[in-house]
Amino acid sequence: MKVIKLVDTVYKTDVWVVGDCTLIEFEKYVRRLFPDYEAPGEDRLSGVITSCLRNGDSYGRFVWVYKLSKKTEPLGVLVHELLHMAIRILEDKGIPTSSKATAFEGACYWNADEPCAYLLEGMLVQVLEKLR
Repeated sequence: MKVIKLVDTVYKTDVWVVGDCTLIEFEKYVRRLFPDYEAPGEDRLSGVITSCLRNGDSYGRFVWVYKLSKKTEPLGVLVHELLHMAIRILEDKGIPTSSKATAFEGACYWNADEPCAYLLEGMLVQVLEKLR
């Protein structure tokens, strides 16, 4: 089992990426940290994200992938799950994730999907650096 902790200084949330284990092994690992964790319970999945509530206000955010690797197929699954996590983090923080242009500070426009793209990029870079 590999565990990589990702640190996000912008949105002040940490994400643990767990891989090279079965979903059942991942669930046991998460339950040690968050005893009330409710698992999806399907071991046929190749990846999943979850957020766990602990002590009423502290979140643990986890991404599980069956294989944690830079190879094409496992990397695709990782990017897929990290995108889900980025969207969930931004939604939890009240930041829009729509790709529709949104007015911001008067006449200046920006795409609301930019924060998601940057967050995904930052998480992926951290994982790839730690997989060297």
